Amino acid sequence: MTRTRWTLLVPLMLVGAGLLPGQKKEPIPILPDLVPVWTSYSLQDIRMDLARSNDRLVSCQDWTDVNPIPITGQRVLSFTLGSPNFGLGHLRTRRQVTEEGWLYSQNLSYLNEDGTCTAYEVPVGIVPADQAGRWLPLGKFSLYQVTEEGGVGEVVACQIKRWCCLISIPTCPITSPCPLPCQGDCINAGTRDVYGFHFLDQFIPIDGVKSGYYWVEHEINPGPILWESNYDNNKLLFQIYMDQEAGTVTITQAPEDPAQCPTFFPPSP
Repeated sequence: MTRTRWTLLVPLMLVGAGLLPGQKKEPIPILPDLVPVWTSYSLQDIRMDLARSNDRLVSCQDWTDVNPIPITGQRVLSFTLGSPNFGLGHLRTRRQVTEEGWLYSQNLSYLNEDGTCTAYEVPVGIVPADQAGRWLPLGKFSLYQVTEEGGVGEVVACQIKRWCCLISIPTCPITSPCPLPCQGDCINAGTRDVYGFHFLDQFIPIDGVKSGYYWVEHEINPGPILWESNYDNNKLLFQIYMDQEAGTVTITQAPEDPAQCPTFFPPSP
């Protein structure tokens, strides 16, 4: 199941947000901003490993398509994964059981002109009932050929990483004007979620891929599934040299202008 991104005007209409009696200004959306980063706690430690018994291939075309066949022992690229929220809004999701599966919803915050906040819940995706523990997509990892000109060529391999739980590790000094309580899986504004090296399904399959130079792309919130204030900063690209015989990976080109902690001016209601 995939979900097309709507514009920010749509949730305002869907959930009934808009001018309240006596208001002169539209409420300001206070949303999370998930950004891939280039740090020691995310992808800089990329290296070869062998697939584990609980690893599964997850389709990049349909994140609910999880191949049931184990790939235990196959060669993969893996890494530590950090997923920071650089937005002013907390990421707030919760799930509930329905006939179709686990329905995930996201709480969206709006800052009113009187300085108060209003929250609305919007459904964002359904996880099949038999896939509990592999929740919504957190990241997509693609391996591309390098063209003769040094550009990005054809895709060689791709894998979706779905979260099993989210945490909030302080990362940037960001204070949200609309602090919502956490009722499920959350990443607070100015914090990051982190998965250790080679967590469940956290890899790029490279069994049978030849040695050589490749581009690696990390896309956070693929789909996209979750509401964010900015989708233009959701990808990070770097180049590696992969030596299958030696079992080594060397980073040959770091990402250009990797994301840093942002500086915010408080929004004016």
